[in-house]
Order: sequence, then structure tokens, then C-alpha cells
Amino acid sequence: LIRLVKVQTTLTNSAPMGQDKTFITSAYLRTNAYKQEEEITKKTPLQYDIIQGQTPALAKIDDTHYLCAYQGPSTSGWAVVLTVDSGSYTISKESAFQFDSVMAATPSLAQIDSTHFLCAYRGGGLDGWSVVLNVNTGNWTISKGTSFEFDASKGMEPALVQIDSTHYLCAYRGTGDNGWAVVLTVDTGNWTISEKTPFAFDGFCGITPALTKIDNTHYLCAYEGQGADGWAVVLVVDSGTWTISKKTAFEYDSTNGQTPALAQIDSTH
Repeated sequence: LIRLVKVQTTLTNSAPMGQDKTFITSAYLRTNAYKQEEEITKKTPLQYDIIQGQTPALAKIDDTHYLCAYQGPSTSGWAVVLTVDSGSYTISKESAFQFDSVMAATPSLAQIDSTHFLCAYRGGGLDGWSVVLNVNTGNWTISKGTSFEFDASKGMEPALVQIDSTHYLCAYRGTGDNGWAVVLTVDTGNWTISEKTPFAFDGFCGITPALTKIDNTHYLCAYEGQGADGWAVVLVVDSGTWTISKKTAFEYDSTNGQTPALAQIDSTH
């Protein structure tokens, strides 16, 4: 109910002949006492893994179910279906599934269809790995296809975005901490994964890339570049050969640009 606050403060002067200075101001907290202020609140949290649940990634299955992939106990890769009660907005979980017993750091998810999801992650030896996770919508259990190593040297912090029903663009930190991108192809008959020719979009540094689709051939990629600065570049995918090229990179923050995230506003922003 408080609408106006008046503030008075006096700065004292310790000098023998000094004078104190008094400042007075006022501030309106709201112009209408009956106006409902916008705010963010939270519902009851759920501990979906009581041991470890680092760097989680989420993908929507339907209006109440969500797939969560994360680095779980002993650095291995785990996935679980989280259920959201749309009445109370409480969360529950189904049985967790271990999709990689060695390591699965910083996983990324992209939906293939209503029950299949592509997961890319940093596996053992800092290599880049991917696997198709299958969600049974009858009992919400998870299974997987054959794992595929898309970079045997280094494949850290991968980001995924869907190109079409069988092709996915993956950007990641590769050899020398350079920025790399590759098209991953999913065979929807046997759920195996293959790759096209990788492309180095930044030959100096390309850490923690983020991706978003502009149109069927252009994709915006933001990442931490040289000097930990913020960089962005448009990646171009040729849908005939599935080769990747790039436009001119842009330094959007010359001081610091770590762990960027992207969200589309419209077709150009």
C-alpha cells in the first residue's frame, strides 16, 4: 500500500568549521495503489538426482513431459523424463537411464520426432559423442541407439539445432579450442548417426557455442572467442552437399562474452 517514500540523509563534516550537508529526495513506488505489480515466483523444486546432476539439457516431449539429459554420478551420462503437473506445477520424475557409463559432460538435446531425441555431449577423453535417445511414451522409460563419436580428438560443449528430420547442425569446441561445426545425419530406420565434413568456423577460439536457426540454410552461432570476448557468426549449410561455410564474424562484446545463449525474436533478430 506504500506509494511514496521520502528519504533524508545528512553527511557530517568533522572539520571544526565545516558544515554538514543534508539531502532530501522522494520516490514513487507506484502511481496506482491497486495496480498488480509483475513479479517472478517459483514452485516447489524437485531433486531429480540425489547424487549429482551437472550441466543439464532439456527438450520438450509433450505439454507435461520433458526429457532431461545430464552428467550424473561418476561423471557418466544420464537421462530422465520429468513430468510437470499443469494444475499445481509440481514436478515428478520417471526412472533414470544411463546412456554413457564413462562420461557425458555438457550434453545438448534436439528433438527428432515425438519419441526420439539426438543427444551430443563431451565423452571420454574430451572427445565428441552423440546418441539417439528413445522415450517410450507408454511407461516413460528411455533407451538408446548406437553411440557415435563425431570428433575423436576433442568435442567439448556441443550445441545442436535441427536442419531437417534427419540432419542436425552441431557446433562445438574442438582441437586447439577452435570453433568447429559439423552436420550429423540420423538414420531414422536404425537410429544410427553419421557425420559430414567438419568445418572450422573460428581458427583461434570457439568456446561454449550457442546455436539458433535463422532459415533452412542459415544458423546464428554465438560463442566465446579470442580474449574471452563475445563473438557471433552466421553459419551457412549447403543442403545438397551438407558442407558448411560462414559469413563475416562479428565481435559483439570486446571485453567478455562467456557462455552465451541465443533466442530467436523474429526472422532477422
